[in-house]
Amino acid sequence: MGGLFVIALLALVAGVGIVALIETEPGYLLIAYGGYTVETSFWVGILLIATVVLLLYASVRFLHRLVTSPANVLNWAGERRLRQSARLTSRGLINFVEGNWARSRKQLLRGARYSESPLLNYLLSARASYRLQEPEEMRRHLMQAAESDLEAIIAVDLTQAELQLNDRQYEKALKTLEAARKSPGKHPQVLHLLCKAFDGLGDIEALLALLPALRKHRVSGALELDELEARVYHDLLEQAAVTGDAALLKARWKKYPARLVDDETVQLHYLSSLLVCDEVPTVEREIE
Repeated sequence: MGGLFVIALLALVAGVGIVALIETEPGYLLIAYGGYTVETSFWVGILLIATVVLLLYASVRFLHRLVTSPANVLNWAGERRLRQSARLTSRGLINFVEGNWARSRKQLLRGARYSESPLLNYLLSARASYRLQEPEEMRRHLMQAAESDLEAIIAVDLTQAELQLNDRQYEKALKTLEAARKSPGKHPQVLHLLCKAFDGLGDIEALLALLPALRKHRVSGALELDELEARVYHDLLEQAAVTGDAALLKARWKKYPARLVDDETVQLHYLSSLLVCDEVPTVEREIE
């Protein structure tokens, strides 16, 4: 601590001495070249000459490093671009969460230019374009996402299918999910999207066939899946009653889960469905 104080004091004294010397003896410097002349005080001239020398030295040193070790310079430039890309991506994510879709998309796309893995940038840009109701831009960014990582095609398809389901394009969503449906264990999200697509199309039997996979891969909570199962079987009975097909109605009732059959509301629904199919004797027997 004492050494630093002494150095600071000496620097201060030296600075005061130099300033006093400049004021008492400014000197005179004249530089003439051809028809041009430059006149200035001696000390200012010395300072300018020293600055020029230092700039020349730095330039020569940089050029020397560039020639002798271009890899280092390229690595430095590459790291700088990666840092800039990460910063832009981070800001884009923040704006996306905050709902600033246009600003988010602009930052994400700029961040994707030098990113080593721009997939996330393009997927979120597609979502931002969807929010901005620009379908052409959305499709372009989804294509960029697919081209940026050939192993992430399923992720791109899932994103596209989700956006199609939001627009109630159920048939298109099913077509988009064709590849992902082949390996639901690796991509559980496909089961969730298939559930929404079948539900939107009113395909009750497809929902029923999907239920075991939904439970196996725990796509939703147990309570939510129980409610879905109850609704599916309820709709199956309703569907048979509307057609007036008593045989189909009875066949579906036999397949009704045992834990649901004991429910009084379920039993009343089955009896009322039988009445719709003119199965009065059957209803009487069931009541007895």
